[in-house]
Amino acid sequence: MAESEPEQELIDEGELEKMEWEVREMAKKIREYRKTLPDNLRNTLDSALSSSHSFFPSFASGSDPLPSSSQRLTIAPGTQDQDSEQKMIQLKETVSRNAANMPKVIKRVRECVERIHRLDSLGGRTIHPAFTRRRLN
Repeated sequence: MAESEPEQELIDEGELEKMEWEVREMAKKIREYRKTLPDNLRNTLDSALSSSHSFFPSFASGSDPLPSSSQRLTIAPGTQDQDSEQKMIQLKETVSRNAANMPKVIKRVRECVERIHRLDSLGGRTIHPAFTRRRLN
């Protein structure tokens, strides 16, 4: 039995080293994913907006059926394009900020869920009577 214990320890150490290596690799992948996620979302949004650009009315073709469109064209043809471009830029920035904050939000949600489960496991003993609902007969 004494000979099998050191052998078992070697196997355990080898498995431990393998697991530690796998954990390090996973940490690298997670870091890389967190770095590239905002850029990927921004690129996806760019491609989605560019592919759906046909939904915006074409000022040059005059295909907008609304009568006020001709008035808008004569007043300021470039301002609406600039406004929509600025709105798209703001939307892209907002999406990238939200994506960058996503790990923090997920962490807070998990913490809240853990607290709720902890309170549920206490069996309602921690709720003050002033906060309990009176039962009507």
